[in-house]
Amino acid sequence: TVDDPAPTPERYPTLRFGSREHRQVCLLQKFLGLQSDGYFGFLTRKAVCAFQSEHGLVPDGVVGPYTWDALKRLKPA
Repeated sequence: TVDDPAPTPERYPTLRFGSREHRQVCLLQKFLGLQSDGYFGFLTRKAVCAFQSEHGLVPDGVVGPYTWDALKRLKPA
């Protein structure tokens, strides 16, 4: 698991297609094993939906508290 303090909206904001929160999107992409470019585009959305499906979450492509929680249980790729 990733040792990290409790998530806060500032640290783990809700991310979705088109998000450009560079640091957080890069972290998300790292967890998903994608090349980090800081932009939540089509490939990131596709990977988020696949991750959500594999982990029993609604595959809506939106990275909110439940998706962040599941991601943080993994080591970044």
